[in-house]
Amino acid sequence: MSLFSNHLSKEPVFDGIGYEPSFFSRKAMVTTKTNYSKKKYSDVNKDTRKKILVLCTAWSI
Repeated sequence: MSLFSNHLSKEPVFDGIGYEPSFFSRKAMVTTKTNYSKKKYSDVNKDTRKKILVLCTAWSI
């Protein structure tokens, strides 16, 4: 298999710990830009004794 055909493979790549999506899958399924815009809030909590737990997930169909 040539180097070029390796990049076009749709199979995930095992990196020793887990599977990474193939180069083809990342280019085909992931957008390069998002519509993110920074928000400003007027009533920000400044109490340093309280903690915030943030959970981030990725969902694909």
